[in-house]
Amino acid sequence: MSVAQVLENMYSVSELSRGKASAVLAAVTDNSPAIIVKNNKPYRVVMTVEEYKRIMEHFEDEYLLELAEERLSKHNEEDFLEWDDLLRKCDLDPNDPLDDIEVEFE
Repeated sequence: MSVAQVLENMYSVSELSRGKASAVLAAVTDNSPAIIVKNNKPYRVVMTVEEYKRIMEHFEDEYLLELAEERLSKHNEEDFLEWDDLLRKCDLDPNDPLDDIEVEFE
């Protein structure tokens, strides 16, 4: 989104109270949220639900990546098991199909 697009989609709180709310909502697209300004400072952002979901999924992915990296950094290589060794540890035969096995992760 360019600076010009941001400026085009800036609305003051007073504009909203004067009946421009529908214009603000109409201007909002996935690629172009509206910025609401109060006392000449950014106050709120209006965006589509799809854009909000996309942003939240991105933050969740980032959080999970950081969590995985943190957990990996706290373990030694000898703490990990090969897949076949894990199956044997769970009393499963590595040669059996795993289609009917339910696996629960913590």
